[in-house]
Amino acid sequence: MTSSPEPELEEPLSTADLQEAWALLVHSDRLESFRALDRAEAEDFFLSLSARDQAELLLALPPGERRSWMRLLAPDDAADLLQEAQSAPRCPFSDCGQRVRLCRAG
Repeated sequence: MTSSPEPELEEPLSTADLQEAWALLVHSDRLESFRALDRAEAEDFFLSLSARDQAELLLALPPGERRSWMRLLAPDDAADLLQEAQSAPRCPFSDCGQRVRLCRAG
């Protein structure tokens, strides 16, 4: 009887490794790697991303989680993220355009 080899357990990427690999990862791997970070590391990492990358990441999360991550952003950064999210086929943020205009006007 042959035994099948044990699958290798992959170690989660460190924040530095994830930053290096981010551009090379497909969206599902980005999300999985992001979720593997502990909350403090994930917050720092999220804040280091471009508005486009933040928007893509948030669009992959459930609404309750999106809200939590949006609250970390300064108003101008949140407006930038919403502006990026508008290019998504269906913007999940209610009244994206209106909110961006209000943030920019304030």
